[in-house]
Amino acid sequence: MNLEGDLLYDSEGSTSGILTLGTGPQETFQIVYEAVDDAGNKLAHTVELVIKDKEEPADISECPEDAVYIVEEHETGHEHTWTVPRITKDNCLETNPMGYPAAVETHKIEPGHHFPFGTALVSYVLEDPAGNAYEKGCDFSVTVKQKIVDPPWLKCPTDINIQTIENADFGILPHLNGEARQNKVDLPITYDHGVNAGMPFHFGVTHVVARTESASHLATCSFKVTVGDIQRPKVDGRQYRCENVDSELAEPYGVCEGPKLDISKDPAYRDTHKYTITGTVNVATGCCNDAHGTKYECVYGGGDWTSKYCMPAQ
Repeated sequence: MNLEGDLLYDSEGSTSGILTLGTGPQETFQIVYEAVDDAGNKLAHTVELVIKDKEEPADISECPEDAVYIVEEHETGHEHTWTVPRITKDNCLETNPMGYPAAVETHKIEPGHHFPFGTALVSYVLEDPAGNAYEKGCDFSVTVKQKIVDPPWLKCPTDINIQTIENADFGILPHLNGEARQNKVDLPITYDHGVNAGMPFHFGVTHVVARTESASHLATCSFKVTVGDIQRPKVDGRQYRCENVDSELAEPYGVCEGPKLDISKDPAYRDTHKYTITGTVNVATGCCNDAHGTKYECVYGGGDWTSKYCMPAQ
């Protein structure tokens, strides 16, 4: 833009001008001030002015909706096409409509893409010529499912009620009687976090999720494990603590070897006695002596146990 000879502001009058951003993301101007005295002597001062667009686009159009396809069993996926979104409201759109870059998909997915089974996220970034991005972006999902002629059938184990073992704060999970099949064929069942029969479960209520999977078909259910405590408390509870309070060994009647649930207490545990399983850890340690000096050893409590715990040495 050539401003030579243009009067933008006159200190002795009211004349002024407005500089506007051209077709680029920013424009640089030079403004020359010239002072002249009565004798005609002149002094010039030049100011460089940079104008840059920092305003984000305000709106877009044609952001696609989520799509779901259910395909036949012989198909491996589905093609999906859509219109690429574009910016429809911005401060520089009217003066430079052709300078706006095309929307960019972050995963390099283009309209007409063949989507496999599952759910895929399509995510667009839309920017104006100055690089200002539309804050909300444009995200949508494409889900492809296979038509289920004979879905897997899953029956969860019945809710389990057991008691703590003597002197301990846990009970042992018995055999799990869940069933799963498809097309009259038995399917394996897995339990979240590796839960299985023979594992120690803390006093209280724990919810366990069971699942079975066949090809791309998944079935899930959940059941409760409730561990009660019928043992009367003993007056001297010190026998359930290590002789050395700083010992890193397993406490009397605690798990010392094998899988142990990593759990967190419900915020209202005092009222609900409810736990949430966050994972499974493998314990491998010895047993400490109790506060009276009694020695403990790491042994199985039963033939079907998957973990050992600390019992008084024989």
